Amino acid sequence: MSEYQYYEFRAIDSPLTANQREYLDSLSSRARVTPHAATFAYNYGSFHGSTEKLMSDYFDAMVYVSNWGSRCLLFRMPAALMDLKQLGLFIVSEEIDRRTTKDKKHILLELEFHDDDRADWVDGEGWLDDLIGLREELIRGDLRGLYLAWLKAAENALLMEAIDADTLEPPVPDGLNDLSPAQQALVDYLEINRAMISIAAQKSKPQQKKDKLEQWIDELSKPEQRDYLIRLSNGESNLSVLLNRRLLELADSKAQPQHKEENISRRTISTLVEASKVWNEKNKNKAKG
Repeated sequence: MSEYQYYEFRAIDSPLTANQREYLDSLSSRARVTPHAATFAYNYGSFHGSTEKLMSDYFDAMVYVSNWGSRCLLFRMPAALMDLKQLGLFIVSEEIDRRTTKDKKHILLELEFHDDDRADWVDGEGWLDDLIGLREELIRGDLRGLYLAWLKAAENALLMEAIDADTLEPPVPDGLNDLSPAQQALVDYLEINRAMISIAAQKSKPQQKKDKLEQWIDELSKPEQRDYLIRLSNGESNLSVLLNRRLLELADSKAQPQHKEENISRRTISTLVEASKVWNEKNKNKAKG
């Protein structure tokens, strides 16, 4: 059987230059390059470029698929908008990694999984279209996608005895009961245990809706409101992200004490795994009945 590999890169924040496109074309006769994307597909042979260099210098997203069970999703995000320490809470094994580019301007977040049970022929085309929305969600501070990846990585690590059974989950993000299309695509892409998602979602509150965040604008001081308007007038990029984060801070500061307490109660990975087994058994019995 031939060995299938598929790489797809996407430039989101700025298009590729003519020189960059020329360089990408030179990497492989199989290259398909546009001002915003590059794809490389192989039935034999492999990609000879450096995905690290391309992601650091050219692209904002990459997906990789092989027919021997390997999957990799990589995002480049502005360092000024990301919290390295917060991202670090989700790193439970080598399957999840975050690092800073050499110029310190960006954060690379990598999800890389290998599963021999998935060693079958699969077409990589289309996956990045389905998953690309995760990047914008992460930049906005929506960490549901990263939590889902943690569930997969932690379950694998526990099975391999690479972590302790009492390893605590990271803070549970709001909205696990109502996943976005991109998050649902991630569940399919990594084949994340759906029973574990259901169990994890039991501790997840509904997400704050945007219209509810807007009600906190009047809580900003007049100087702060003026500052945001000036920055908007100057065309500051990603200002809506920063403003919504500030409004969320105000909303959280007024949250009821019992809601804050819910976020403190974190479960161990073994608790989640065992509860998911019970959940599966109950659903099997319901199906039989």
